[in-house]
Amino acid sequence: MTSETLDKSKDDSMERPLSPGEIVGLFALVLTMYPVCLGSIFFAGAYIHSYPDSPPLWYGFWASIGGLTTVGLVSVALLLDCPRLVRQRMAKTMAGKTESSSEQLFHKLTSAVFLSAMLGMGYEGVGRRDSFPHKLVWVALAVYASSMMWIIYVFRSNKYAARIVFVQKGQQLISTGPYAIVRHPMYMGIIPMCLSLPLIVGSVWPVIPMALCAVFTGIRTYDEEEFLVRTFGDEYLDYRKKVPYRMIPLVF
Repeated sequence: MTSETLDKSKDDSMERPLSPGEIVGLFALVLTMYPVCLGSIFFAGAYIHSYPDSPPLWYGFWASIGGLTTVGLVSVALLLDCPRLVRQRMAKTMAGKTESSSEQLFHKLTSAVFLSAMLGMGYEGVGRRDSFPHKLVWVALAVYASSMMWIIYVFRSNKYAARIVFVQKGQQLISTGPYAIVRHPMYMGIIPMCLSLPLIVGSVWPVIPMALCAVFTGIRTYDEEEFLVRTFGDEYLDYRKKVPYRMIPLVF
């Protein structure tokens, strides 16, 4: 069997419809990630605040767990007809590709900052449980959900979007849809998600480390831009002239 045949076979396997087992696994992941993982981190932060007493579960805790889980389940459902995209977003390696050193550093930094922010949300959320306005929780959740729907739109516009940066066989430069607004539209959606999440939990100061995650994301685009210029050459340079902003229209 030739390498070309092997490559085609791998590509076909990426495109095949998701199996029932894969679909169940995706929904199980959401139900584990939000209620169990995030819930545990929020509770740990609240426990640090209330120690040695057990912390009460405040309004923002229940609203965030229920709201984020719902948004996550809807997001998965909207991507079930995009098997390649789902498999690539879930994979740490693709077609022999691994994360570059800069990508590894980005994920380590953002993971550390994100975890500290999550603990801070629980710590401050339980402390503000009697004073944080409930309406603000739901406004922030609406912003988060809208941002996620924007990211789903971006995903559906680019089925080759992967967790790591590399160009796949048959992939072309996309300049329409959300990519006609900014060059990194997924990151455009990540910014309001980061900033709204602490408010959903009923906290304020963790907005600062979440904003830092957004800054790290902006810095990451410089490395990605260099890669895209090397890959697409003049085509990408022309695209940059037509779409001058990276993440935020009229700003950056």
